[in-house]
Amino acid sequence: MTHLNFALLLARRDAAALYAAAEGLGPMADAYCLHPTRALAHVTLAQFDGLAKEAAQAAPFLGARARVESAGPYLWPGRGRHTGFTWAGVEVAATQELRALREGAVAFLAAHGAELLTPDPWVPHITLARLAAPPWVSPVPVALPAHLPAVVALGRSGPEGQFLGRATRAMRGP
Repeated sequence: MTHLNFALLLARRDAAALYAAAEGLGPMADAYCLHPTRALAHVTLAQFDGLAKEAAQAAPFLGARARVESAGPYLWPGRGRHTGFTWAGVEVAATQELRALREGAVAFLAAHGAELLTPDPWVPHITLARLAAPPWVSPVPVALPAHLPAVVALGRSGPEGQFLGRATRAMRGP
């Protein structure tokens, strides 16, 4: 089985400011840094294991469109193997639309016996980087336009939760 992710993907043109902000974090960034060739700009709905890609492709919400709204900066202290690091990015408003997509993804995975790797509390966000610097170092502020369009996609995930790329070419982006 492959580590997979149901996520909201942003269009390349809308993600450009996020990639630039991540690059601006420079030497503070550790193993994870948002970049169009190694980690696509996304909002995770649910990362999971234990479900074949072909079964996951049957999810009824794939291809659904939603709006992503910034809710300010995101700083999250690392836990477990990430202790001593800080995840930095942009928090996303947990609108009713996004919560419904998350609930649909979790219900679909539960019905198919998959292992959910992103338990509650779910805090929707776009990670820019994992920072090796102390947590009091604030990331570069990112101003997102209001209501960015996004589309639910199925993707392959890396060990740090990166959205490495679509798991299927059948769905076209926002």
